[in-house]
Amino acid sequence: MSTQNTETPKQSSYDIVIVGGAIMGSSAAWFLTENSDFNGRVLVVERDSSYSAWAQYTIRVPDRDNFTTLLKQRGIPTAVHYPLPLYQQPAVFDASVNLPNSNQCAEQVVSLPVHAYMKPEELDAVTSVISELMNNRI
Repeated sequence: MSTQNTETPKQSSYDIVIVGGAIMGSSAAWFLTENSDFNGRVLVVERDSSYSAWAQYTIRVPDRDNFTTLLKQRGIPTAVHYPLPLYQQPAVFDASVNLPNSNQCAEQVVSLPVHAYMKPEELDAVTSVISELMNNRI
């Protein structure tokens, strides 16, 4: 009989908690901690190593168009998976609704190439370029 620790550490003792994710959760944690401006503590809680909810790694940047152009120039692909806020999706659209924070997020989010098949040196290249761009306040 196998016993598994199902106790979750207190979230308040960490700056970022990633629940699940398997390889992707670990990659995202590595990505965060490699940023020289990030001095926080990251915890990856993985209850089942076969479970992964990470299909992409999405961040928010102030100038998405410039950011994605600069990444493309350096050979790093990006994608915009969420171009419209949820309330503007055709299935639920209501012209009387206006959610400015949702609009701003939809204009600023971009997905980075962080996936389960990345080699450490590829992840390092992405991290280095993004850290450089962010340090230059892109």
